[in-house]
Amino acid sequence: MTLKPSSKTPTLKLPSIPSLYVNANDAFMLSTDGEVEKLSHTAASHFVHDRAVMVCHAPYTCKRLGVASLNAFDVLELFAFVHPA
Repeated sequence: MTLKPSSKTPTLKLPSIPSLYVNANDAFMLSTDGEVEKLSHTAASHFVHDRAVMVCHAPYTCKRLGVASLNAFDVLELFAFVHPA
């Protein structure tokens, strides 16, 4: 038995807003084009100043960036809503 390769090429759909990951030292931003960029906390806080981003755990991200609040879609909050304790 032989398997024929699929004629469809796999695609990855990215969200229409940038995603931001922040750790203790750096920040990483995934653009809507699929580019990953390493940023300092200062540069990341300037980046999120006037635009929406997707994050995991917005309070932690705010604390690490030193901002009072940010316009974010928090996937951790969504998970807690979908699967409450």
